[in-house]
Amino acid sequence: MFKAKAYGKINLSLEVVEKRPDSYHNIDTIMTRIDLFDQLSFEKTSSDDIIIVSDNKDLAVDKTNLIYKAWSIMKEFTKERPGIKVILNKNIPLSAGLAGGTSDGVESLKALNQLWNLGFSRQELLDLARPLGADSSFFFYDGLVRARGIGDRITKLKDLPDLYFILINIGKAISSGQVYGAMNTYSKGRVQYLVDNIDNFEIFKDKLYNSMEAVSFEIYPELRSIKAELLDLGADFSLMSGSGPTIFAGFLDQEKRDQVYNFVKDQYKYVFKAQKV
Repeated sequence: MFKAKAYGKINLSLEVVEKRPDSYHNIDTIMTRIDLFDQLSFEKTSSDDIIIVSDNKDLAVDKTNLIYKAWSIMKEFTKERPGIKVILNKNIPLSAGLAGGTSDGVESLKALNQLWNLGFSRQELLDLARPLGADSSFFFYDGLVRARGIGDRITKLKDLPDLYFILINIGKAISSGQVYGAMNTYSKGRVQYLVDNIDNFEIFKDKLYNSMEAVSFEIYPELRSIKAELLDLGADFSLMSGSGPTIFAGFLDQEKRDQVYNFVKDQYKYVFKAQKV
């Protein structure tokens, strides 16, 4: 049995720059992987199909699942029977702004490349992964990155100091399509300012920004309150990840993070401690 970890991500800033003629949006975002991950196990079968089993009963395991989509891409290249059973232990909440589904898909693509000895290079896999979503390119990079375009133009950034996170998710899904569809205010230059000041953490942390908060906070007003609470409790910064609804707080002091975590951990459906990976 082949096993893989599918890590989540957070957006340390996200700027929606403009709507494109193809109805997608150009963005400018700073992202990092975190050590919150889904566990994937792959086992060959004698069939020609894929079976996906998950411990999350709310997760669709049909053709809409990105694990299935990854398998459908890769099975065209194998000379053996493409039957696969995938067991998914789902730790990343659904529709949370943490890209758990995309990460599952990308790690499945990588796993099948190894399991079937297909020999695709990293760049070839990156190209094959594009149908899995705009965030798919990100999961081929380590450390802090900037993503532009629809999220597919990746630039490596100098890393930040060690940071300790709390993630709070209220257990209510938000569709990124719904949030993008409601966007009517765009901007440019905020993320560039952060990149220009990445060596000055005091400036950097005070200018973190997510332009999707305005829409998501209208859908779930409690998100605004969670962000304010985390700042009041001593977080160095707090922000929504992606289109939400996950709110995260960053701390330079691990002990302070742990104190705040113990205070809030029983107040919401999902509360996680995390670090950059």
